[in-house]
Amino acid sequence: MADKKDKESLKTFEAKFDRWWNSAYNNRNEIDWKWFIYDLWVSGNHYAKWDRNTQQIISTLRDKGKPKVVINKIYTTLRAVRNYSLRNQPKPEVTPYNWNPKNLDEARDLSKYLEYLHDRLYLRYKLKASVWHALKYSVGAWQVVWDEQAEDKKGEVAVRVVDPYDLYFDPNATDPKDARYVFLAVRRSIFDLLNDDKYIKEEVEQIKTEKKVAASPLKSRLLVSEKGQFMGSTEESAPDEGSVIVKECWYIKYVNGQKQVWLCTKAGDRTIRKPFNTGLTRIPFFILSSDIEPLSIYGTGWVKNLIPVNRQLDRLESSLAEYNDLVNKGKYVADKGSGVRVINNEHGQIIEKKRGYEVAHLPIAPISPIIMTQIQQYNTYIEDIGGAHEASMGRIPTGVKSGKGIEALQVGDANNMSELVENIEVFLEEVYEYILSLVAQKYQFARNITPTTTSGEREVVQVIGEDANNIPDNTLVIKKKNVVDVKITSWLATTTLAKQEILMELYNAGVIDKQTLLEGYQIGSIADILGRLEQEKVDAAATQIATEKASQPAPTQAGQQQAIAIIRSIINGQQPPEITPEMITPEFTGYFDQFMQSPEAQSLDSNTLNAIQAFRDQLGF
Repeated sequence: MADKKDKESLKTFEAKFDRWWNSAYNNRNEIDWKWFIYDLWVSGNHYAKWDRNTQQIISTLRDKGKPKVVINKIYTTLRAVRNYSLRNQPKPEVTPYNWNPKNLDEARDLSKYLEYLHDRLYLRYKLKASVWHALKYSVGAWQVVWDEQAEDKKGEVAVRVVDPYDLYFDPNATDPKDARYVFLAVRRSIFDLLNDDKYIKEEVEQIKTEKKVAASPLKSRLLVSEKGQFMGSTEESAPDEGSVIVKECWYIKYVNGQKQVWLCTKAGDRTIRKPFNTGLTRIPFFILSSDIEPLSIYGTGWVKNLIPVNRQLDRLESSLAEYNDLVNKGKYVADKGSGVRVINNEHGQIIEKKRGYEVAHLPIAPISPIIMTQIQQYNTYIEDIGGAHEASMGRIPTGVKSGKGIEALQVGDANNMSELVENIEVFLEEVYEYILSLVAQKYQFARNITPTTTSGEREVVQVIGEDANNIPDNTLVIKKKNVVDVKITSWLATTTLAKQEILMELYNAGVIDKQTLLEGYQIGSIADILGRLEQEKVDAAATQIATEKASQPAPTQAGQQQAIAIIRSIINGQQPPEITPEMITPEFTGYFDQFMQSPEAQSLDSNTLNAIQAFRDQLGF
């Protein structure tokens, strides 16, 4: 009875699954077409057409003998914007939800842990891929899940780059967080599905292979045409060598008023993974937007507004190339029936014509200079729209010679890209906070990580999740609730040289320490440099002590100098300095006797001479 009820419940959900899929799929038709056009322009297919006979994208670079020139400024602009926006390493700063001065060290260790994961999970490479998607399509996406097979089956966080073509949102959602359901539709081989324990093997064996390389027909066209991917399997292929589009449906379900995240997977018309509660707190997809479109998941992106300008630039360059062809080949006027024929042989090129007919070379007017002006204007338009000017691409603009001038131009580009950079920071903050909450739940046993300190050294930190049963002492406990702040850009300056100048000014003013200064200069292992500096200080101090000892006067010289100082004070009518028993040496008193016999003493008045003698008599000897 229970099995029958479960089957009916599954059947009901499968119908809902199909309705959701059709709704999300149909909602993306117009967006997919735009993305398809954007892909063609970014890849350089500016004159592309779809050939219905060959089912391929064709692009001809000559039309009736006229050249069609492609100047792919869109690709170079996207590349410059991506590299400029990610030129600095993202720096996460973690604040525990219950922060207080006592857990300051914990906050620092959590920040080190995220930096460790950033390197360990190759997030910099994945971030570049998603930023590229965001610039092309307006959105990039990551999926953050727990991989049970990683780290020798101890499990670890897995971050996967998702192609926006493969991700389908609830059409009614205006924000990814508001979506009731999200579909991830990717191509998988039957062989992989059969060997994946997550899926029901009996259902997988009944799957019929599909001649698709992607759920989106337009993505399929791109993959087949540009990357040569074969659609489907041949008749001779074994059943497990085919492929199928696997659709994962992540959806929100409320049970007894509690929000839960459920997952169901279908391949073809078979349910290969029945609906189940994942135990997650949210649908694990994170969206990176290049620009914010109010009340919409998808924005405009970088490519849309560059296409019209690049199209005009291509036409102008094509006109220039066509003119060059005419100038080099020449233009001729021949009478009809003149029988013009060109013969090429070892004697050169011979032009034959019938007698009595005229064949004349037609003079070609010089090209209008307005074309060159327009080409320059359209290049400027592309830089303005794309937000990447000469200074950001490493070229010095005409008339700009000082570093301050280049700095000012790059600051302008930094302002143009500030929205993109802020979106990347917010995107990483959401991902990092989710990772920490996932790790707090899944790290059931302590494990060692080796983050890099600010001085460039490796250190060992033991971490464990908050939900673990046994938590060892001196272990970093990762809690579920944390606030993460990510910064990518430096607020000091745009160029490296300007940053270093400001850092030196701050160091000279005593605002920052040597370690911070060296970190800004990025000149190698800071720990080694600071260690050598300390050793140099020790060596310098030892040298100074030895020098001072060597420069100290001999005892005889010291006694004489002290006696001279006292005699001079008496001559000048001053109170003699107080003497100590250690000062009364034969050299000290002997100099008094020597002075009393000198010509200088004989020239003094009697009162002064008597005062010196009285002082000498007090010394004895």
